[in-house]
Amino acid sequence: MDESIHGVYVGLLSQELKRDNFTEEEIRHVDEEVVELFDELLENEIAYTREIYDSIGLTHEVIDFVKYNANKALANLGYDPRYEHDKVNKIVLNGLDTHNLAIDFFSQKSDKYKKATVEAITDDDFYFEG
Repeated sequence: MDESIHGVYVGLLSQELKRDNFTEEEIRHVDEEVVELFDELLENEIAYTREIYDSIGLTHEVIDFVKYNANKALANLGYDPRYEHDKVNKIVLNGLDTHNLAIDFFSQKSDKYKKATVEAITDDDFYFEG
């Protein structure tokens, strides 16, 4: 399955599960928790980004990407964008091309996803020659 499709599917599934399994009050509580978690994660990621990129002068560009990516994750979960950022630098996006890499550090997406194949179990599956 394509990575972007996988992310959208997980987000839609999350929205459906929340809608079908929680009361309005519980949903408000979940929404507050999600926002708090995203804010905390973003704060941690920005601190880490400063440690890594300050010395080469790309901190602002990478933080823009981190905020952009956080907004994408929020959108996949059914939330409005929360973090303001400038347009993401093409140099940063180019460095994240996962077609030639095994993993995208910022969003932890692998390009090794594979759709599982399933077939029905039969009685023959339990016959072992010995």
